[in-house]
Amino acid sequence: MARTFDDGDGDDKKSRDKGNYSHPLGAAANLSPSDTPEPPPLEVIEEVAEEGRHLYLDFIRTEISRNGLTDTCITVEETLVGPPDNRMLEWVRAGKELRQLADAFSRSKERDAVRQKASKIPVETLDIDHFMQLLQELFQGGAITRERIVVLFFFCADVAMQALRQGLHSTFHRLVEWSLRYIATQVAAWVYSCGGWGVVLRSGLDVVYQLSACCAFVAIVAACVVYIKKK
Repeated sequence: MARTFDDGDGDDKKSRDKGNYSHPLGAAANLSPSDTPEPPPLEVIEEVAEEGRHLYLDFIRTEISRNGLTDTCITVEETLVGPPDNRMLEWVRAGKELRQLADAFSRSKERDAVRQKASKIPVETLDIDHFMQLLQELFQGGAITRERIVVLFFFCADVAMQALRQGLHSTFHRLVEWSLRYIATQVAAWVYSCGGWGVVLRSGLDVVYQLSACCAFVAIVAACVVYIKKK
């Protein structure tokens, strides 16, 4: 199934690199990205990774629309494998749950701060190594959590939309591609270990969520400050 954001000028279309699935994060919810236990079956991870890519593309498409950027005709062309027939409802439900979490975070002051920090990243000179380092810093010294994943999605989308606003179409495509790669290779295995995207996203919004989201925000701010100072 093709998921396409139509790019009017056809600038620098890139096929998605599914990434290397041989380095999953772990087999328990409290493992950090540096842990490397026995990897789960490749085909299972690929399905979870594919769902994650669908979730992110739907997420950034919504954010682009909400930020009034749809008229630019800038799109991302990604050929994605659709969910198995018996999983379609699960994928749809996970997307709705992600959006509920995202909308809750959107109403917080931390959301604006993440957007402001992302706007300071020099996207015109950002390369894949530094981008991946920024994302990795989000999970440094702590476990991957659904809250940090929500902040990750927002930060990736914000940086990509910054390139879009500047008319850097090729950079925009690359940033989305790199984000998809990170989700597939650095997040999917943890999601699998927790029971899948639906399980990870399907919990109520409470004080723990708000505190965890704040912790994720602090991590992303620290990463941005370090990167900006280096530049």
